[in-house]
Amino acid sequence: MTSDKSAISSANQDTNRHNAMGTSAVSENDRFKLLVESILDYAIFMLDIHGKIATWNEGARRFKGYEANEIIGKHFSVFYPEEDKAAKKPEMELEIAQRDGRFEEEGLRLRKDGTNFWANVVITAIRDSKGELKGYSKVTRDISDKKQAEDKLRQSEERYRLMIEAVKDYAIFMLDPKGYITTWNEGARRFKGYEAKEIIGKHFSTFYTEPDIIADIPGYELIEATANGRIEMEGWRLRKDGTQFWANVVITRVNDGTGNLIGFTKVTRDLTERKIAQEKLQEVNEALEQSKVNLEKRVEERTEELQKAVRARDEFVSVASHELKTPLTALRLQAQITQRNINRGDFSIFTKERVTQFANQLDTQVDRLSHLVEDMLDISRIQVGKLTTSFEKTNLSNLVQGVVDRFQVQVAAANCEVEMDLQPDVEGNWDQFRLEQVVLNLLSNATKYGAGKKIKIELLKENDRAVLSVADHGMGISKEDQERIFERFERAISPNEVSGLGLGLYIAKEIVIAHEGTIEVESDIGKGSKFTVEIALNPKQPTQHKRSQDYEF
Repeated sequence: MTSDKSAISSANQDTNRHNAMGTSAVSENDRFKLLVESILDYAIFMLDIHGKIATWNEGARRFKGYEANEIIGKHFSVFYPEEDKAAKKPEMELEIAQRDGRFEEEGLRLRKDGTNFWANVVITAIRDSKGELKGYSKVTRDISDKKQAEDKLRQSEERYRLMIEAVKDYAIFMLDPKGYITTWNEGARRFKGYEAKEIIGKHFSTFYTEPDIIADIPGYELIEATANGRIEMEGWRLRKDGTQFWANVVITRVNDGTGNLIGFTKVTRDLTERKIAQEKLQEVNEALEQSKVNLEKRVEERTEELQKAVRARDEFVSVASHELKTPLTALRLQAQITQRNINRGDFSIFTKERVTQFANQLDTQVDRLSHLVEDMLDISRIQVGKLTTSFEKTNLSNLVQGVVDRFQVQVAAANCEVEMDLQPDVEGNWDQFRLEQVVLNLLSNATKYGAGKKIKIELLKENDRAVLSVADHGMGISKEDQERIFERFERAISPNEVSGLGLGLYIAKEIVIAHEGTIEVESDIGKGSKFTVEIALNPKQPTQHKRSQDYEF
């Protein structure tokens, strides 16, 4: 348009010079006339001071449709729509041109055939050297194509604006070069919580958390978008109410036609649900990984337990073989001696005294075998969770006294003395046979490890519990041994070889547990040991005894 205006201005200057010079410059006037008439893309013509057409060029004829003889002498308002003529618009334009020297506008004009076109119109007042008005030059350009393009662009922009404003799942808005918000769509309003009038004009850092503001994340994003054209990030952003959401943010640089920065577009998506799902998935993966680690650890522990069980089994077989062979060997030896004497016809061994002695030895060895077998059966029952108990009213004082009386031979053989302090009224609902096993085991151990020393047994009732203790003054048990003697096949280390499978205390512990009780040991090397059993007076009858360990052999 600048070049068009320059051409028009040049033509007007030539016209003014022509008016000033009069007939003395006829050749120059002819040249100017030829120039104007040869212009095809502009309607260039003269108006007299009343607005009537005085000249007509080829460009005017081409796009207005009038021949010169049809239009010269008519008022230029013929080109205006009826509403413009009714509003006296042509007259107003001339008044402005006369007053200001020039008038320019864009608007609808009419062709001869009644069709309209969009025109750029420049009306210039022409004066002589004395400043008197002689008429007007009127330059009209058909800009219908440009107008249509502008309308299409405007419609496109409007459609785009409406589309952006209607988007509800994305916050889409514009920032100026410094980061201040200039537009606001429905999606932004929905999940950020601000109305357009509340947020437009504010800096977009409003949506960032305090740590991000301290780190100048907003400034960094604008720098990166300016340098690289766009930046995409994810992070926590703030709503108006202060709550946070996980956002995917894309900031894109916007340039003008010459490549200069005019602002940024900012598109934000709320990905909180995806973020939560990812975190849950991560938690599941971590849990699975931890489960895998735990499983591997459990397998390792189980393998170690199985290896321990195998070692325990091998030790059991070895110890059991030795313990079983001992009484069997004694029985076999007695049988062989007897058979040999019978074969020789020597019946002198069958005196009453020798037969009684032989019978006692047989009874001892058979009793020992019986206890060994019963212990092994109890171990088997414990391992399958079927150690049976049958509770009934029992006087624990009488039970302890009875066990001590039956064990007098062994006590005498160990050269021990038993001192008892038994509270007489200790009664409860217990399995008599199983508690006898416990007392017998503790008394037997006391005679083995405290031979030649005094043994003290105490029994009392404390609230709803019975407390039994068996103390010896023997060799004692080390701290290390105290932690393992209640396990299977474990015995305290002693300088003298002590027979047994190492099952007694383990079985005693399981029996005590079945009576809702505990068994503990206190001991010092060289000073003896004290085993204390505590059981409930009225334990609940278990439907099935649960073993305290979880591996088998």
